[in-house]
Amino acid sequence: LLWDNLLTIKRTLEQGGVRLIMLNYPRSDIDQCGQAPRDVIARFARAQSLPLLDIGKVLGPQLMGSNMRYYAKVDGHPNSDGYQRIALTLHERLVALGWLVQ
Repeated sequence: LLWDNLLTIKRTLEQGGVRLIMLNYPRSDIDQCGQAPRDVIARFARAQSLPLLDIGKVLGPQLMGSNMRYYAKVDGHPNSDGYQRIALTLHERLVALGWLVQ
């Protein structure tokens, strides 16, 4: 289901001339189909030759210590420092792809 939805989104964006970069979230929850959405997104990006920004690699693992500075203590979502790091890394990637002019 997720794959089909991603394919529909990709086709719709392509029809409008919009380029697509995939981002996935560091959590590895399993969906109702028994798959981790982050893994489906990564496979989809590879299969469709789309750039992927792996948020888990950007922020590091959700472990106690230095990497926790990017995560909210309550629910494991990124905090303001985490979102800033994601935004800066995404900007760098878009510049590297030539999609943004510096």
